[in-house]
Amino acid sequence: MVEKMFKNSYLIHCKTHVNLKWYALKVFHPIYCTVYFIDLDEPLVNINGENNRDSHIAKQIHEGVQLQLACSVNGNPDPKIRLSKEMHDSVSLQMEEEKWLNHTIEYTQCSHTGTYKCTGVSRGFTNTEKTFGINVTCEFFIRVNYILVFEC
Repeated sequence: MVEKMFKNSYLIHCKTHVNLKWYALKVFHPIYCTVYFIDLDEPLVNINGENNRDSHIAKQIHEGVQLQLACSVNGNPDPKIRLSKEMHDSVSLQMEEEKWLNHTIEYTQCSHTGTYKCTGVSRGFTNTEKTFGINVTCEFFIRVNYILVFEC
């Protein structure tokens, strides 16, 4: 049985499956517990190796560079971690069942600008998520075709 004590603090009661009978001597039976949890704080997000603490400010990236996104959600068993790009619908980019999800975009383009979401899912627990922005700075150029007319 699990009781919530404080924010992110729980009291866990474990039961033994050993039938204890009255003995003249004290008998100690070890009790082993498997604790299942998912950290209810926001997932940890790294963008190009830097911790993204302020998700309200979009990370600026230049067009053509590599973009490395990493997301971690703490839990037991390891939660499913999903990285998605938020548009009209959520587009899933990658899903892992490990401590870290790593996603690499080799060559960033203007279309990579947008809102991304890292979500941790574990059966029986509330999902935890963090939303962050990526802003790809792109070169703007106009192709102009000239027609040259020569008169003689």
